[in-house]
Amino acid sequence: TRGITMASFKKTLTRAYQKSSTKATPDIAYWKKLEFPVTVKEFTAIDYVDVSPVDPYYIAVTSGPKIDVYHRQATQVWRTITRFQRLAYGGKFKQDGQLLLAGSEDGQVKLFNYKQKQLLRLFKGHEGPTHRVDFIPNLPQIVTFSDDKTAIVWDMSDESRICTLSGHTDFIRAGMASPASENILLSGSYDHTVKLWDTR
Repeated sequence: TRGITMASFKKTLTRAYQKSSTKATPDIAYWKKLEFPVTVKEFTAIDYVDVSPVDPYYIAVTSGPKIDVYHRQATQVWRTITRFQRLAYGGKFKQDGQLLLAGSEDGQVKLFNYKQKQLLRLFKGHEGPTHRVDFIPNLPQIVTFSDDKTAIVWDMSDESRICTLSGHTDFIRAGMASPASENILLSGSYDHTVKLWDTR
């Protein structure tokens, strides 16, 4: 047999194709700005996450006996609210982003100026843990949802009870105020029902 030398192979001609140009749409520009995701490890179970509706869009993470407020761009804890004896529940920003409301395992509901880590109001009256809270739009009122099977509407200015909504037969673990009407509230319970309330 004869040895084959490299000179006996013919060179393969490759055709050069022009690179396809990608249109710089707003969608592509948006996704190019994003970086790799940041994972933040909490040491206890996370009960609730809320995002401030106004810039700079702080993120409140309720876990254990505290609420960590993260700065969206720095991806670091900016403030920590620790004014809870036991577990904190459902940390929620006000619509203007100025205040933070939270329930607790002992039933008390606390209103904070989270920027100064200052407790402004303390609402007492629930006989069980208060898992969900919300601000009522356009009114100086809040609503709280509790394991005592009731929802309570409170006046923020003097911590007084405006009305109590009874009708569930088990723990209320979900609830919110309607963004469309200050008179409409929604609650969800372990009794397998969702109730729509008109506070009038």
